[in-house]
Amino acid sequence: MLVEELSLEGTELEGFDAAEVEEQEEQEFVEEQTIVSVVESILFSSDRPQSLAQMKQAFGGTNVRVSHLRRAIEILKTEYAGAQRGVTLEEINGAYQLRTKVDSMSFLRRMVKARPFKLSGPALEVLAITAYKQPCIKADVDEIRGVESGHLLRGLMDRGLINFAGKSELPGKPMLYATTRRFLEIFGLRNIRELPSPE
Repeated sequence: MLVEELSLEGTELEGFDAAEVEEQEEQEFVEEQTIVSVVESILFSSDRPQSLAQMKQAFGGTNVRVSHLRRAIEILKTEYAGAQRGVTLEEINGAYQLRTKVDSMSFLRRMVKARPFKLSGPALEVLAITAYKQPCIKADVDEIRGVESGHLLRGLMDRGLINFAGKSELPGKPMLYATTRRFLEIFGLRNIRELPSPE
């Protein structure tokens, strides 16, 4: 063991213990262009935003670090920013997703017969109140609207736009409501701080 330690002296491996040296030797080396290609494949194959931690799982046993993935994301963002590309790479709540460019939407609507995502006026009211006051209880929503909103809250939960966010400390411990990641996806927000000012 002493002989091995002496043989590392003065080399770039000098600060590593034996286990770390072995780990370094066993890791597969992945070049940057391959990292970019794999990240693009991950994003293309998923219908949900992917976090860096989720993408990192694909690179187990390799030299790829989160910093490499961030670099790959930046490279892809730059490539997709060109006018000739039909998709864009967007950040949503700390995760990334490929999305159709807004400029292309009018053309796509001509061929896609899917029903657009629509909310009624009252449902949109409840969603807006929840988004700006979250976490909030049903009574907060009812007070602002002046009418009972339970059925609309349930409908928004069914559509995955809001969910339970724990229990309030108020008497009776009413449920708290908050918006979901799907809400951010649909409205193209990276996080809740990107909501426009209520004014």
